[in-house]
Amino acid sequence: MALKICSLCSGSKGNATLVMSEKTAVLIDCGISPTKLKKELADFNLSVGDLNCVLITHEHSDHISGLGKISVPVISAHKTLTQIARRFDGLRFVDTENFDLGFEVGDLTVQPFRIPHDAAYPVGYSIFKDGTRAGFATDIGHITQGIVNNLKGSSFLLLESNYDKDMLINGRYPQFLKERIAAPNGHLSNAECKNLLEKVISPALKCVMIGHISEENNRHALAIDCAKKALFDTSVTLLDCFQTAKTKTVEV
Repeated sequence: MALKICSLCSGSKGNATLVMSEKTAVLIDCGISPTKLKKELADFNLSVGDLNCVLITHEHSDHISGLGKISVPVISAHKTLTQIARRFDGLRFVDTENFDLGFEVGDLTVQPFRIPHDAAYPVGYSIFKDGTRAGFATDIGHITQGIVNNLKGSSFLLLESNYDKDMLINGRYPQFLKERIAAPNGHLSNAECKNLLEKVISPALKCVMIGHISEENNRHALAIDCAKKALFDTSVTLLDCFQTAKTKTVEV
């Protein structure tokens, strides 16, 4: 086992993903209360102080709301850290020089990559350990070649499947919000998630976790069924972040 991965929460109410090796533990995003984070980490015999860092994808509240009361180094792009600093005082920022070129955290190699979203400098992350690559990409307005290049060859993927197009169109959200969600810098639909999967499938891929599923404009079954169409003739395991309990923690 090179990496152990667990989605602690995923969606518009909060996002946090734990990634561990034998020597290192990092959190991708921290949209989780300190109390819940401590409880979740305890299931892995970890405390908040055991985290090497928090990697932030972008500054929206559902990805950073829990940062204010934990003392863990925070790593992200400089523009993102600048936005976070306007909300929280006293955080331990690591303003990594040449952030886009990648960096080391413990025994993990981290490679950020740009994603299209309505934030200051949004990124996804690829995390490498002993030849294993895990890719994390949510809040994606549309598929880019850069995203495909960075995700292809991964053993594990956590991808956004935010909304069902018909549910969004016919739902109760105001028109401006519907347009924001479906915009090129918004979120990825179920159909677009399927298209992305089709572009990044490789012999290395062992597990896909579907996340950031809208409670209002999607159903978990719809998101999973759509993703299955891209994986139907493969042996890839498909999981739903919402249903992923500790017993389903992914090891790759």
